[in-house]
Amino acid sequence: GGVTPACTPPYRRGAAAGSAGISSMKYSTSEIGVGGPLLSRFDFIFQLWDSTKRDDLVADHVLQCASAVPPPPFASPQLRDYVLECRMRQTPTAGPKLPPDV
Repeated sequence: GGVTPACTPPYRRGAAAGSAGISSMKYSTSEIGVGGPLLSRFDFIFQLWDSTKRDDLVADHVLQCASAVPPPPFASPQLRDYVLECRMRQTPTAGPKLPPDV
């Protein structure tokens, strides 16, 4: 056992995913916060950019969705008709009659 060090392949492209025209050193190492020798070992580098305006729009949308009152699953007339239909189907029409005091 042991540790096998990784090295940069000799024919490695500087572009992410083989795309032409995109340099792997497009951003300076000070923006990324990693030194050049270490940075060159990565195949992909993703940077996340904050946009206050976009963040505000997304936050407003999420809050509106969370605070909105959902519509009822059935309108009142539909619910009334459904309950009447259930009662008609479940009410026994044949069989022994029970006295009202039971």
